[in-house]
Amino acid sequence: MSKVKDKLEKWRTLELEVKHLSRVIKEYNECVYLSKYDTVKRDAHINTLNKCIDTITAEWEETVAVVSNAGERESIVLKLYYLEGLSMGEIAKELNYSVRTIQRSLNKGLSTLEALYEEAA
Repeated sequence: MSKVKDKLEKWRTLELEVKHLSRVIKEYNECVYLSKYDTVKRDAHINTLNKCIDTITAEWEETVAVVSNAGERESIVLKLYYLEGLSMGEIAKELNYSVRTIQRSLNKGLSTLEALYEEAA
């Protein structure tokens, strides 16, 4: 599988990871009755989680930037397919295009991004 496709496949997972880690941090911050030792451990863990969030967010933003380099329709189709997890049929219905047009847009978007990725490397 291509590196661009790998990034796109991972796209939704990155968003979910950030939401999960943010929720964990919120829960940690809501713990009021902790010993000094537990507070230090909690704070260290929160710092680690925040670093993870920063790394994941940077990777997510990089993917968003890459996708925005595709054409307008291709970019929309890539986002709906990889980020929202919609099927080609659902995308076709939502955008009022045929499934074949959505397939072409998806393939064209992937080809464009592959070319850009190879050019940058």
